[in-house]
Amino acid sequence: MTQTLKQAVIAHPMDSFHPASGGGIRYLMNLLRVLLDRGWGVTVIGAQAGAPNPAASWTHIAIGQEAAHWTGWAGYLINLYLRLPFIQIPADAVVVAHRMDCMLAFVLFKPGQPKVMISATPAHFLRLSFPNLFALFGWLYRLAERMCVNGCDAIVPVDPATGLYYTRRYPQARVTACVPSAVDLSHMHRLRQSEARAALNLPPEARLVLFMGRLAPVKNIPLLLRAFALVAQKVPEARLWLAGHGESGAMLKSLAAQCSDRITFVGEVLPDQVAHYYAAADVLALCSLEEGSPTVIKEALACGTPVVSTDVGDARQVLSVSPEMGRIVPAAEEALADALVDFLTREPDTEAARERRSQAMQAYSVEATGAQLIQICEQALARRQPQARPDEALR
Repeated sequence: MTQTLKQAVIAHPMDSFHPASGGGIRYLMNLLRVLLDRGWGVTVIGAQAGAPNPAASWTHIAIGQEAAHWTGWAGYLINLYLRLPFIQIPADAVVVAHRMDCMLAFVLFKPGQPKVMISATPAHFLRLSFPNLFALFGWLYRLAERMCVNGCDAIVPVDPATGLYYTRRYPQARVTACVPSAVDLSHMHRLRQSEARAALNLPPEARLVLFMGRLAPVKNIPLLLRAFALVAQKVPEARLWLAGHGESGAMLKSLAAQCSDRITFVGEVLPDQVAHYYAAADVLALCSLEEGSPTVIKEALACGTPVVSTDVGDARQVLSVSPEMGRIVPAAEEALADALVDFLTREPDTEAARERRSQAMQAYSVEATGAQLIQICEQALARRQPQARPDEALR
């Protein structure tokens, strides 16, 4: 008897042929990679940023143009809700989405499909970007959320706080164990710090704090800039590099000029150079207001570099493996500055310490987290499949 090919549909406003940066996109692209490796057929209902790839082993249906601004999201969602009723997908394909607003379309228009919703910090974009609007119409979001949760076969939180949110608010929902973001260990691996610094023309005596991510309000970068002004007073060799771009770039550069002359905005880093930046740093700093499962923490550790972070997402869980992994600090300038000074002024890391951090990230490999997600998808598929009659089971 021939085994039917398992199918998955991934819905997200991304171009899977030309994926942009972003935690949600990386999460889904890692899942796409593992699904293909396991022999699944995959269809992506996404956006278009570049030319299609005719040699790809998956199907990409572009229903809009990819855009970083929130209007790009809005355009994608409008197209999704208008066009999804007419898009033909396999009846038994498991639908996977990283956002409730994407999944709700499938709940409404494809009720028979098995559905797996990955979730982090529910409604955080609305609450942070449109607080007054959310205060007035939050009830409407909650209604949509309830419909979505009830229509899904699995809710997959990426961090403990999100898991607790769903289990408390929706005790009957099928909430799985957390499946955190993965780190691609084929690209993020330990390099000798001296070699990484030489590649980036960073003097050996420099003490480097690194920020890697979007220059966006949720990252709370002004806190880091003010904290570094205190660090610079105590550590003459200290430098702060901010790698990334975003809508807050102009404002942050203006603020940085008031804080210290040892702050550098390096812009977006090419993928093949990211590991060099992590490895060259003495410590990675993350001071976000909210996160789900921040990949940058795992990437820095995989490259051997410790992390100082505010208590967001699963940061505490990742860093609690041992004290040499890093430290969780309050979202306060003095506390953040003190922790950074501590890492910048202690004895330089041994290669053995950097290797231990790197090895600890094996638990967050693409393959390990992908295996968890595929098991959840298979369970969702099994829930929707009709039970075989006893006489059929004996054949």
